[in-house]
Formats: sequence, structure tokens, C-alpha cells
Amino acid sequence: MDQLWRHLKQHVAANRQAGSIDALLDRAAAWVKGLTRTQARVKAGMRSARFWLRNLFHILWRPT
Repeated sequence: MDQLWRHLKQHVAANRQAGSIDALLDRAAAWVKGLTRTQARVKAGMRSARFWLRNLFHILWRPT
């Protein structure tokens, strides 16, 4: 989660002042929703060889 938060701050909130918390939340949600599957997995650390749920991940989400 820390990796995702770091990138979110960098792309959405760094050096920018939002008009309201709702506006910031909308920008953050749009940024997360705009990530591709691969980008989301990389930012969440799921592509790492040391991902703690790697075995379960491969069982539940087999490549299609």
C-alpha cells in the first residue's frame, strides 16, 4: 500500500492544492481507475518474486 500511496501523492497531490477534499478524492480515484492491470500490479508489488500471496494469486487468477 505504501508504494501505491507514494505514486498517488506524486501524480495527484504533489505541489498542487485542491479546492476541496472531495476534488482531491475525485482526482485520486480517477488516477487509480486509469491504471492498466499491469501498472496496478506493479505499483501494488504483485509482480515481485517475493509477493507474499504469489502462490494463492497464481491459483485464483490464472492467465487467460
